[in-house]
Amino acid sequence: MADLIVELYGTRIGVLTGDARAFDLKIEPGAVKAFGIDSPILSIAIPLALVPTRTHLIEEGRSWGLRDAERTIHEALETVLETAGNEVPHARAYPRLVENITRFTRNLLAGRPAGPPAT
Repeated sequence: MADLIVELYGTRIGVLTGDARAFDLKIEPGAVKAFGIDSPILSIAIPLALVPTRTHLIEEGRSWGLRDAERTIHEALETVLETAGNEVPHARAYPRLVENITRFTRNLLAGRPAGPPAT
């Protein structure tokens, strides 16, 4: 399986890895600076907005030099879940804040993408 470097208007967007059924576009920081974090420039085929997964978080932790990134990410997600269940948000907070945090965190712990907010 080969990687594909993706460029647009002379700007390196990122590297596409995987196959036709399961691929990942690792965005270059320069692409975000050039086109914006939620750029529609590739939104029909591949959006520039990253949907985080547990794997992405672990890879990020490893890039920071964490010795045991998997354990650290797991413990951090468990702490977020516990805090969301024990704390009461500010009265003017988004009405489904705790529900969304809980769903996102459970999805990440289960290896699924965090997912969009509830509509």
